[in-house]
Amino acid sequence: MESVHKPLFVISDAHLGADQEDQEKIKSDRLHKFWRYVEAQQGDLVILGDLFDFWFEYRYAIPRQHFDHITALKRLIDSGSGVWYVAGNHDFWAGPFMEEQLGITFCTDELDLSCSGRTVTFAHSDGWRPSEHAYRMLKRLLRSRWAIGLFRLISPDIGYPVARFVSGSSRRKHHEDARIIPAYAQIARRRLKDGASVLITAHLHTMVHMVWPEGEWLVTGDWIHHFSFARIDEEGARLLQWNDHGDPLPASAQTAVSTELVRA
Repeated sequence: MESVHKPLFVISDAHLGADQEDQEKIKSDRLHKFWRYVEAQQGDLVILGDLFDFWFEYRYAIPRQHFDHITALKRLIDSGSGVWYVAGNHDFWAGPFMEEQLGITFCTDELDLSCSGRTVTFAHSDGWRPSEHAYRMLKRLLRSRWAIGLFRLISPDIGYPVARFVSGSSRRKHHEDARIIPAYAQIARRRLKDGASVLITAHLHTMVHMVWPEGEWLVTGDWIHHFSFARIDEEGARLLQWNDHGDPLPASAQTAVSTELVRA
């Protein structure tokens, strides 16, 4: 297990490339300012899935519309920040380019880090519920080598538009709401009994911070409506939001969907 001795920042669910041009500009501008803030804080970064609404690496091609995001990430890494990328349900086909050309550590499933004296587990959390058995089977199928090989046979000019259309349908179908938080909370609490003191997940597009005797569970929200992220340092784990002026602020009671503290 790797140890992190810097402030650690965690973002997820920006779904870059999914929205209209004006909204994409807002997301991108705030995201790049946030990454410069991480650099100024001499921090490390975990991208907890779905940074892109769709990502696929051909052997000799990557999505050109994300060039500026890749450049901004490369600058952060070159500054000395460590970056880990945990696959989501929209960008699980990432890998070699990010690792070999950018220096990102890519995780196809989950990530465990020792951070400021805490054992922290990071997971996107798609497919966690027992009712999602069919989705878990599809997930394994789509991540197989032959599925990747078949998609590579399709020209990028055809493959990308088709995949983005399917990705958009999936995003609308799987967008979760506050009603399923209790089900995820039960799973998270069981997972904390396995040894991690902090569990950080994504996918739900809401912000959650619960503290139980077993440990803490945080859901990072998104970079679409909340512009939210988690920070872990010597002061603990907490949720924050990035405002219009480029400042991190505590997650407000109006936008933090669920907060629970259980001491016994």
